[in-house]
Amino acid sequence: MARGASRQAKALPPNSLLEQLVPTISREFPLMGESLRVETNDKRVMAAAHELFSRYGDATPAAAEPLVLRLLVSDEPAGAVPGERPVFRTQGHLFTIVLGQHDSAVADLVRGYAFAIVSPALVADGWRLRHQVMAALALGMLGPARGYLPLHCACVVKGDRSVLLHGPSGAGKSTLAYAAARRGYRMVSEDAVQIGGTGGARVWGVPWQLLLLPDAARFFPELAELEPRLQANGKLKLGVDLESLLPDSTTPSAPLGPILLLERGAASGITRLSSDEAVARIEPAWPWQTGWTTGHQQRLDEVVARGAYRFMMSGDPDAMSRVLDEFLFREER
Repeated sequence: MARGASRQAKALPPNSLLEQLVPTISREFPLMGESLRVETNDKRVMAAAHELFSRYGDATPAAAEPLVLRLLVSDEPAGAVPGERPVFRTQGHLFTIVLGQHDSAVADLVRGYAFAIVSPALVADGWRLRHQVMAALALGMLGPARGYLPLHCACVVKGDRSVLLHGPSGAGKSTLAYAAARRGYRMVSEDAVQIGGTGGARVWGVPWQLLLLPDAARFFPELAELEPRLQANGKLKLGVDLESLLPDSTTPSAPLGPILLLERGAASGITRLSSDEAVARIEPAWPWQTGWTTGHQQRLDEVVARGAYRFMMSGDPDAMSRVLDEFLFREER
């Protein structure tokens, strides 16, 4: 063959590169302050997307192209069992999820495009499909692709005032947020928030799914009948659909308010931190190796500027929610 001559590509066996799997359904959903286009070949996946994202309201035209989540269901045997726990990995601008031989996904975080191939068995387990694949991919793209700032915080709202509750795993964020919801607060998130959107800094979350440690039932008797479920991090948690348990107790977003850094201590109370102390202690939940910009830093600076406080907690969740009440009352005055 002469140098430079064209060469015909060799045909491959059917489905060798999954070329037979193509999306047949497409729909746009709201995703916090953005738009997400879900593409799939299975109506059950679209139903799961509706359950997960439609609570954010109606999808509205955005200045940018929508983020894309393409999730295709393979024709693997129905008996194929997903792995017990997903494995999350990042490398540069790529984010991967693996649940086993027949369930995997990858997202280009900067471009805002995610692609997954899953088994019928994972689709049948709707909770894992929604939270360990769909939500993980969609929310993961918000930071690098759309400039949202993720923080490891709970967020509750009273009236039009929001409060961020910041702390590591086990600090008591979720338990305190639930105690506050029982006192009439609305919850934006119990564990992680995204700060971003247009029209001023807003806090966004996924308020409808609340995860609590199994011993939370000793404080909240209504949780005693729930069965703990193994989470992606290997911990057992009680899964609570907050809106079903406490109607009108959730909201997907709120204006940015002060941040309270939770600590355990002998005496309870809330004291102001200096800006330097706050900057040293507040860490963005940024697992990616790329994408951090001056815009993200400006959002983090704005969090500190709204007021940062140390919240020493020494009592049960109900008592600490009353301390939170007193703090907001003083702030309003």
